[in-house]
Amino acid sequence: VSDVVEVRQGDGTFIKNISLHQVQDQLSNVLLKTDKVVLYEMLELRLILESQCAALAALRADGHDLEKIAQSVEAMKIAEDHEEAGIQADLDFHMAIAKSTHNSVLEQLIASLEPHMQNTIEATRKHRLSSKANITRTFDEHKAIYLAISRGESEKAKSLMEDHIRTIREEISELSF
Repeated sequence: VSDVVEVRQGDGTFIKNISLHQVQDQLSNVLLKTDKVVLYEMLELRLILESQCAALAALRADGHDLEKIAQSVEAMKIAEDHEEAGIQADLDFHMAIAKSTHNSVLEQLIASLEPHMQNTIEATRKHRLSSKANITRTFDEHKAIYLAISRGESEKAKSLMEDHIRTIREEISELSF
Protein backbone atom coordinates (compact mmCIF):
# COMPACT_ATOMS: atom_id res chain seq x y z
CA VAL A 1 0.00 0.00 0.00
CA SER A 2 2.90 2.38 0.70
CA ASP A 3 3.71 2.25 -3.02
CA VAL A 4 0.30 3.78 -3.78
CA VAL A 5 -0.55 5.89 -0.73
CA GLU A 6 1.46 8.69 0.85
CA VAL A 7 0.74 9.89 4.40
CA ARG A 8 1.70 13.52 5.11
CA GLN A 9 1.70 14.41 8.79
CA GLY A 10 -0.81 17.18 9.36
CA ASP A 11 -2.04 17.17 5.72
CA GLY A 12 -3.69 13.78 5.32
CA THR A 13 -3.42 10.68 3.16
CA PHE A 14 -2.93 11.04 -0.59
CA ILE A 15 -2.82 8.69 -3.56
CA LYS A 16 0.59 8.95 -5.22
CA ASN A 17 0.88 9.93 -8.84
CA ILE A 18 1.57 6.51 -10.39
CA SER A 19 1.45 5.08 -13.88
CA LEU A 20 -1.11 2.63 -15.22
CA HIS A 21 1.70 0.06 -15.41
CA GLN A 22 2.37 0.44 -11.68
CA VAL A 23 -1.35 -0.03 -10.96
CA GLN A 24 -1.35 -3.17 -13.10
CA ASP A 25 1.68 -4.52 -11.22
CA GLN A 26 -0.02 -3.83 -7.88
CA LEU A 27 -3.21 -5.58 -9.05
CA SER A 28 -1.23 -8.57 -10.30
CA ASN A 29 0.39 -8.96 -6.88
CA VAL A 30 -2.97 -8.83 -5.14
CA LEU A 31 -4.47 -11.36 -7.56
CA LEU A 32 -1.93 -14.02 -6.55
CA LYS A 33 -4.08 -15.05 -3.56
CA THR A 34 -5.87 -18.38 -3.33
CA ASP A 35 -8.22 -19.23 -6.17
CA LYS A 36 -11.47 -19.03 -4.22
CA VAL A 37 -10.62 -15.72 -2.63
CA VAL A 38 -9.39 -14.32 -5.94
CA LEU A 39 -12.51 -15.51 -7.72
CA TYR A 40 -14.77 -13.76 -5.23
CA GLU A 41 -12.61 -10.61 -5.15
CA MET A 42 -12.35 -10.54 -8.93
CA LEU A 43 -16.13 -10.66 -9.17
CA GLU A 44 -16.28 -7.82 -6.65
CA LEU A 45 -13.89 -5.79 -8.81
CA ARG A 46 -15.83 -6.66 -11.95
CA LEU A 47 -19.03 -5.50 -10.25
CA ILE A 48 -17.49 -2.08 -9.67
CA LEU A 49 -15.79 -1.65 -13.04
CA GLU A 50 -18.15 -3.40 -15.42
CA SER A 51 -21.32 -1.78 -14.14
CA GLN A 52 -19.74 1.61 -14.89
CA CYS A 53 -18.54 0.32 -18.26
CA ALA A 54 -22.11 -0.70 -19.13
CA ALA A 55 -23.40 2.74 -18.11
CA LEU A 56 -20.77 4.55 -20.18
CA ALA A 57 -21.22 2.18 -23.13
CA ALA A 58 -24.93 3.03 -23.19
CA LEU A 59 -24.00 6.69 -23.54
CA ARG A 60 -21.05 6.34 -25.93
CA ALA A 61 -21.33 3.19 -28.04
CA ASP A 62 -21.45 3.72 -31.77
CA GLY A 63 -22.81 1.38 -34.44
CA HIS A 64 -19.58 -0.59 -34.69
CA ASP A 65 -19.47 -1.06 -30.91
CA LEU A 66 -23.07 -2.25 -30.80
CA GLU A 67 -22.37 -4.68 -33.63
CA LYS A 68 -19.44 -6.19 -31.70
CA ILE A 69 -21.53 -6.61 -28.55
CA ALA A 70 -24.42 -8.11 -30.56
CA GLN A 71 -22.03 -10.53 -32.28
CA SER A 72 -20.75 -11.75 -28.94
CA VAL A 73 -24.31 -12.27 -27.67
CA GLU A 74 -25.13 -14.25 -30.81
CA ALA A 75 -21.91 -16.26 -30.42
CA MET A 76 -22.99 -17.12 -26.85
CA LYS A 77 -26.31 -18.40 -28.14
CA ILE A 78 -24.63 -20.53 -30.79
CA ALA A 79 -22.01 -21.85 -28.34
CA GLU A 80 -24.45 -23.11 -25.69
CA ASP A 81 -23.06 -26.65 -25.91
CA HIS A 82 -19.45 -25.72 -26.64
CA GLU A 83 -17.61 -24.75 -23.47
CA GLU A 84 -14.52 -23.08 -24.98
CA ALA A 85 -16.47 -21.11 -27.58
CA GLY A 86 -18.95 -20.06 -24.92
CA ILE A 87 -16.21 -18.82 -22.61
CA GLN A 88 -14.64 -16.84 -25.43
CA ALA A 89 -17.98 -15.34 -26.48
CA ASP A 90 -18.73 -14.36 -22.88
CA LEU A 91 -15.30 -12.76 -22.49
CA ASP A 92 -15.71 -10.99 -25.85
CA PHE A 93 -19.04 -9.58 -24.65
CA HIS A 94 -17.51 -8.02 -21.55
CA MET A 95 -14.44 -6.76 -23.42
CA ALA A 96 -16.61 -5.23 -26.17
CA ILE A 97 -18.57 -3.31 -23.55
CA ALA A 98 -15.32 -1.98 -22.06
CA LYS A 99 -14.18 -0.84 -25.51
CA SER A 100 -17.55 0.83 -26.04
CA THR A 101 -16.82 3.24 -23.20
CA HIS A 102 -14.30 5.02 -25.45
CA ASN A 103 -12.22 5.64 -22.33
CA SER A 104 -8.71 4.49 -23.15
CA VAL A 105 -7.56 4.20 -19.53
CA LEU A 106 -10.61 2.13 -18.58
CA GLU A 107 -10.15 -0.03 -21.68
CA GLN A 108 -6.50 -0.68 -20.77
CA LEU A 109 -7.38 -1.46 -17.17
CA ILE A 110 -10.06 -3.96 -18.19
CA ALA A 111 -7.71 -5.45 -20.81
CA SER A 112 -5.03 -5.92 -18.14
CA LEU A 113 -7.55 -7.94 -16.13
CA GLU A 114 -8.60 -10.10 -19.10
CA PRO A 115 -6.79 -13.29 -17.98
CA HIS A 116 -8.36 -13.03 -14.53
CA MET A 117 -11.75 -12.24 -16.07
CA GLN A 118 -11.42 -15.36 -18.21
CA ASN A 119 -10.77 -17.41 -15.06
CA THR A 120 -13.91 -16.06 -13.37
CA ILE A 121 -15.96 -16.63 -16.52
CA GLU A 122 -14.69 -20.22 -16.79
CA ALA A 123 -15.51 -20.93 -13.16
CA THR A 124 -18.94 -19.34 -13.23
CA ARG A 125 -19.97 -20.81 -16.58
CA LYS A 126 -19.18 -24.32 -15.34
CA HIS A 127 -21.74 -23.82 -12.58
CA ARG A 128 -24.24 -21.67 -14.43
CA LEU A 129 -24.42 -23.88 -17.49
CA SER A 130 -25.10 -27.07 -15.58
CA SER A 131 -28.82 -26.84 -16.38
CA LYS A 132 -30.92 -25.65 -19.30
CA ALA A 133 -32.66 -23.08 -17.07
CA ASN A 134 -29.30 -21.57 -16.10
CA ILE A 135 -28.19 -21.51 -19.73
CA THR A 136 -31.31 -19.60 -20.71
CA ARG A 137 -31.03 -17.21 -17.76
CA THR A 138 -27.37 -16.47 -18.47
CA PHE A 139 -28.09 -15.75 -22.12
CA ASP A 140 -31.11 -13.59 -21.22
CA GLU A 141 -29.00 -11.54 -18.76
CA HIS A 142 -26.39 -10.79 -21.44
CA LYS A 143 -29.04 -9.99 -24.03
CA ALA A 144 -30.84 -7.60 -21.65
CA ILE A 145 -27.57 -5.77 -20.93
CA TYR A 146 -26.92 -5.47 -24.67
CA LEU A 147 -30.45 -4.15 -25.32
CA ALA A 148 -30.15 -1.52 -22.59
CA ILE A 149 -26.81 -0.38 -24.02
CA SER A 150 -28.19 -0.31 -27.57
CA ARG A 151 -31.13 1.83 -26.43
CA GLY A 152 -28.88 4.27 -24.59
CA GLU A 153 -30.40 3.34 -21.23
CA SER A 154 -27.37 4.05 -19.07
CA GLU A 155 -28.85 3.45 -15.61
CA LYS A 156 -30.65 0.32 -16.74
CA ALA A 157 -27.49 -1.08 -18.35
CA LYS A 158 -25.58 -0.37 -15.15
CA SER A 159 -28.25 -1.99 -12.99
CA LEU A 160 -28.51 -5.06 -15.20
CA MET A 161 -24.74 -5.56 -15.16
CA GLU A 162 -24.72 -5.18 -11.36
CA ASP A 163 -27.52 -7.75 -11.06
CA HIS A 164 -25.71 -10.13 -13.43
CA ILE A 165 -22.44 -10.05 -11.49
CA ARG A 166 -24.11 -10.03 -8.05
CA THR A 167 -26.07 -13.14 -9.00
CA ILE A 168 -22.88 -14.88 -10.06
CA ARG A 169 -21.13 -13.85 -6.82
CA GLU A 170 -24.02 -15.19 -4.75
CA GLU A 171 -24.06 -18.49 -6.65
CA ILE A 172 -20.29 -18.89 -6.33
CA SER A 173 -20.27 -18.00 -2.63
CA GLU A 174 -22.92 -20.65 -1.99
CA LEU A 175 -20.74 -23.24 -3.69
CA SER A 176 -17.33 -22.14 -2.45
CA PHE A 177 -17.59 -20.83 1.08
